[in-house]
Amino acid sequence: MSRQNVCQHLCLQEYILNSLAIRIYNYKGH
Repeated sequence: MSRQNVCQHLCLQEYILNSLAIRIYNYKGH
């Protein structure tokens, strides 16, 4: 794995975690 691929993977993972957290937050908010 090249350094760029690792960065993209981590960014994607963080994006998924953030979107999940936002979804859970919105779900509990209603």
